[in-house]
Amino acid sequence: MKPNADPVRGVLDALLELRLELSLLNHRIAAEAGLNDVDLDCLEVISRQGPTSPARLTRRLRIHPATMTGILARLVDSGWIERTPDPADRRASVLKIADKRDAQLRKRYATPRQAVVDAISARSGDDVAVVMAVLNDLASRVRSAR
Repeated sequence: MKPNADPVRGVLDALLELRLELSLLNHRIAAEAGLNDVDLDCLEVISRQGPTSPARLTRRLRIHPATMTGILARLVDSGWIERTPDPADRRASVLKIADKRDAQLRKRYATPRQAVVDAISARSGDDVAVVMAVLNDLASRVRSAR
């Protein structure tokens, strides 16, 4: 970024570039794993939040319930997720990523994840705190705008 350039524009450009790179990375990983992008989104939510119900996953991703039914059937049939009865409500089910498949995804993301760890580790604790605060604030604002 040029020294006299608008800092807001510079940050927006950097975020758009990061968004594009992450999107391309996810497209590649999804294709290599035989998944659709939305499949990868479902797996990401389950991976980050832990076992969850189909209803919670549907709400989080804001996918139509009938569409989610098809996605989950595909992920169960292909061995990516396991559906088990909810111990608190036997009429409901809980979704969990299959351990073997979770390990496969973690392996695919290992190199880009290490690049992020290296970039963060090269910054001071104060810088990391500011970046984390800005990213969390942006995610919250985008979520609200959705």
